[in-house]
Amino acid sequence: APVGFPDHVGLFAATSGVGLKERTDAMRAQGDDYSAIMFQLLADRLVEALSEWLHYEVRTRMWAYAPAEPLNPAEMLRGHYQGIRPAIGYPISPDHSHKTLLFKALDVEGRIPMKLNDALMMEPASSVCRFYFAHDFCRYFSVGRGAPQEV
Repeated sequence: APVGFPDHVGLFAATSGVGLKERTDAMRAQGDDYSAIMFQLLADRLVEALSEWLHYEVRTRMWAYAPAEPLNPAEMLRGHYQGIRPAIGYPISPDHSHKTLLFKALDVEGRIPMKLNDALMMEPASSVCRFYFAHDFCRYFSVGRGAPQEV
């Protein structure tokens, strides 16, 4: 932002996948593929819920640029709030190499049981890393055939 105008940029990394592979492998070994899939799905949803909650905390309490955010859950799910939290590797931020910068800046591997493999995929599964941008004009978008103008 120009000098004199407040602005925020942030980074975060989180996982709900510690022990997940061992647990789902044991389920599959017992012939229970359904439970393994559901357990993986639950872990994925938990880390995404943490991401959503943490972004809410940043907007309303930590950075407090939207302290009285008057959104209902449906509006929140549609991203009708100020700021965005793009995930690295998705269309809005497709360069996976940015994960290495984020991991280094946050010392992710030194602080939580999460790492990048040689293909820059996060391990364990059910892990996320994202940017936070607080600016009023930040918007999610998609690229490619048939992509909506704004999500």
